Amino acid sequence: MKYLTVLVFISCIPFFVSCNETQDGNSEETTEISQGNEKNNTEKPEVVEWNNTHCPVMEGKVKEDGGSTMYQGKLVRFCCPKCIKKFNDNPQEYHETLVSYASGKKPGEDAEDHGSHDH
Repeated sequence: MKYLTVLVFISCIPFFVSCNETQDGNSEETTEISQGNEKNNTEKPEVVEWNNTHCPVMEGKVKEDGGSTMYQGKLVRFCCPKCIKKFNDNPQEYHETLVSYASGKKPGEDAEDHGSHDH
């Protein structure tokens, strides 16, 4: 009789262990901890921007309702939503203009003003 009781007890151990596990095999305690970390991690990641002051397509000042898109992992802003499509169709065409506006210069503008003298 003792042998049968021990056998029944041993055969029930996997059942009790599986009651504490989720479908993916993790224990409930681990799942609760990971869910707790997700709850504490509600901050949005910082968006890196090109900081362009002018639209790389139409070269007008960017507007709040002009829209934006991601390019090379950075946010590009536009003067109007139509420019987003043009930019996305061929971003390399507007790359130099974007870089110039992002650095605070207009495209083709040199760092120095050479208008007052000849070279």
